[in-house]
Amino acid sequence: MNWSKILNSFTNLNKRERLFVVIASAGVVFFVLFTLSDYLYSLGDQKVEIAKRRDELKQISRLLQVYQARQTRHKMVLDMLAQSQISAEQAYSNLDNIVKKIGSEKYDLKPKGEAKRRGADYEAKDYTLKISSLKREQLVNLLFEIEQSKGLFLKKVDILSRAGGNFEATLEIYSITKS
Repeated sequence: MNWSKILNSFTNLNKRERLFVVIASAGVVFFVLFTLSDYLYSLGDQKVEIAKRRDELKQISRLLQVYQARQTRHKMVLDMLAQSQISAEQAYSNLDNIVKKIGSEKYDLKPKGEAKRRGADYEAKDYTLKISSLKREQLVNLLFEIEQSKGLFLKKVDILSRAGGNFEATLEIYSITKS
């Protein structure tokens, strides 16, 4: 591009033509500047949008980890429930055998109401076990045996200390059955 030739051609123009070329050139420069500034502003907006999306992606990633942990826990609970199912008759019999095994003669074992629905597929049957006289070792063995037994779960334990080192215990126990 030869600038001297362009300058020579510009000086050969009359006053009106020069004014027109200057105004047209200024219009082209303003158009280019406006287009460039609009592009730069849109780049800034895109950077802000990218930062928002990145934050949203991090939040989704954290929520996914929480969901996966809860899903794993849910599966473990369902597996535990599947392995812990026993019928009401089995539960009653198991409780009766446990109390006899620890050597207690004075006890009252009663089913407590109707089975209650737990979730979509399971029912819980409650029992109340009252033992009026237990030694400390018998009490510990009773709680251990119930805790270790398949399908029996302690719900509530009330223990009263009696004279002579004896204890009175009232236990609320439940079993799980598939409905």
